[in-house]
Amino acid sequence: MTSGPYSAADLHAYLDGEMPAQERAAFEEWLAANPDQRRLLGDFKADRQRLRDALEAATAGPVPERIENALTGGAKQRSRHIRQAAAAVLIFALGAAAGWGVSEFSLPGAPAAATATATAERALTAHLVYAAEVLHPVEVGSDQKTHLVNWLSKRMGHRLIAPDLEAAGMKLIGGRLLPGDEEAAAQLMYEDASGKRVTLYVGSNPQNRQTAFRLAKRGSVRTFYWLDGPFGYALAGDLEEDRLLELAQLVYRAMVNPAEQ
Repeated sequence: MTSGPYSAADLHAYLDGEMPAQERAAFEEWLAANPDQRRLLGDFKADRQRLRDALEAATAGPVPERIENALTGGAKQRSRHIRQAAAAVLIFALGAAAGWGVSEFSLPGAPAAATATATAERALTAHLVYAAEVLHPVEVGSDQKTHLVNWLSKRMGHRLIAPDLEAAGMKLIGGRLLPGDEEAAAQLMYEDASGKRVTLYVGSNPQNRQTAFRLAKRGSVRTFYWLDGPFGYALAGDLEEDRLLELAQLVYRAMVNPAEQ
């Protein structure tokens, strides 16, 4: 979050050329008086350029077969959606390998910074409220997984899945219904053997926009968040960035290829 009258979404909108022309002068005046925010804007710009340069190099040739197979189950489909999904997995992998604080990288065709940032804020708040609960962390437990998924899907108006993260040491313990912006949202909670919890917030994305993968932080809690298809996603947890990135990659792959869940 930025301080003052502007938010992180405004910084991204300015950087992406999406801020209305009539607002830019006032915003630039505010930036001139806030050196910390100028530095943050510079960090966002530098991160984006590093990721863009790395992605261009990594995707100059064919999508690596191991990544495409993971996303398509070995199918030979070469749709634009699949290639963008493979590119997104590369973004995750490149960010983890380089140790970057991934703040923003836009795939083609989707501005919706404010919507994505709102998703992250709701996810962080919900995580802080419910992940600390001892007796009632979820409304419906994982022993009723089918009922949980069907109930949340019905309330959200789209088919939801609960990604399987057990290969990464995170077991589903259940979920709950949450309020979104204007529609229902969902939270799924996972826990590892040491009791560490992560939560997946799923909100509505009615215009089916696609956004950057971004990283937000509140205290020691981080969240990776993005918009894709009918939903906005945010995976939050008090984990190291690389560990959360690994889990976010699994979530993204599950959403791209739900038939395998």
